[in-house]
Amino acid sequence: MALLVKNELGFIEGTYLKSSYKGELANQWERCNTVVLSWIGRTGFTNYSRSTDSVTSYYTKMKDLWDKIDLLVPSPGCDCEETRPFIEQFKYLCLLQFLVGLNESYSQVRSKILLKTLVLNVIQAYALVIQEES
Repeated sequence: MALLVKNELGFIEGTYLKSSYKGELANQWERCNTVVLSWIGRTGFTNYSRSTDSVTSYYTKMKDLWDKIDLLVPSPGCDCEETRPFIEQFKYLCLLQFLVGLNESYSQVRSKILLKTLVLNVIQAYALVIQEES
């Protein structure tokens, strides 16, 4: 309903295609799309805030949520220069959601991951958390 009110439902339905916008409008499209992705991410995140599940169970729940988001907002099918920012942003949002949702007993490994100069993907972060848990 919020997306409908803000005239952003087309981002979810796929009727607002980035390829339809050029120049400054393409930049505005990117900002609006980011807002929608952020809103979706925050909505999903509140369901799993500070998980009390095992890391494996928590990761599985988050992966299911990301798969559902991917169905609503499918990523572009090509690996071209134009779509890379969208894909990288989605991967980064997933990583942050995963790390922030870990319970406090994982605060040290969360900090280690966030301090790395090379940004990890969520699968690599999950592997590090599991390794730390052992």
